[in-house]
Amino acid sequence: MNELWYIIGIGILSLISTIISSKGPLYDKHHKWYKRLTKGGKWAAAIGLTIIAFSFLQYRLIKKRDDRKDGLLKVERDNRDSIISARITSGVDSSTNKLFTDLSIAFANQNLRLDTVRKRIESLRDSAKTVIVNNARDLPRIIIREDGIKIRQINDTSFVNIAILSTQSEANLEFLDYICKLDYSDGSSSYTSRASLCKGPLLMPKEQLLNNEFYITSSKPIFGFSIAIIGLYKPVDENRPIELLDIYVTKVSTGKTGFLMGINKENALISFGIKKK
Repeated sequence: MNELWYIIGIGILSLISTIISSKGPLYDKHHKWYKRLTKGGKWAAAIGLTIIAFSFLQYRLIKKRDDRKDGLLKVERDNRDSIISARITSGVDSSTNKLFTDLSIAFANQNLRLDTVRKRIESLRDSAKTVIVNNARDLPRIIIREDGIKIRQINDTSFVNIAILSTQSEANLEFLDYICKLDYSDGSSSYTSRASLCKGPLLMPKEQLLNNEFYITSSKPIFGFSIAIIGLYKPVDENRPIELLDIYVTKVSTGKTGFLMGINKENALISFGIKKK
């Protein structure tokens, strides 16, 4: 029932109670205590109890609305903080990788190599004074871009389109699974079972989008969306498997997606029930 109807009901009952009170006494002290209420007094008492009940129901309605609003704000704040944290971390990692690449090239031009394991600089010349140059190729990384998750909600069904791509270089995809977390407007959440997003073996060319779509049935509108991507892939010219385990968060209202890192990712993996190997 809408809060307005409670207000109108309480107002009408208060008016009726006032009219009854003005028409005669509500209490007759000449009778025993349990018979002292007159007919009008009984009506006034009943109306008073009804007003109390309406007031309680109105309070519950307002509290439920406030709790739902607080839940929406919490989900929105958590999603915003996760996306901001992911973007900052991504920017730092990108700058660090670029700096390391530039330093490696500079050292190579001077016939030197930076050994990050032993934390020292080594010469690239062997005993025969021949320059040994090892050109390290960038390993592929399978990701979902900021605009890579699209969600269309039609009645009780949400259609989710995931666009993945391989950066740095092409990759041989073995498999790709997913688990979804759905955040609702009332502050509650639910998780889907693990399912297959893409089955290999499949060659993924560099920077070429691979679209996959699936649907989720939900009786409540989805406010926030998170997805765990679990997979395995290999560089094209190597037989070394690379494990993929990432958490992406999408704000449904804006369609913006970010990935979690650090403690945010660790906590999300626990909530998804995923154990890192």
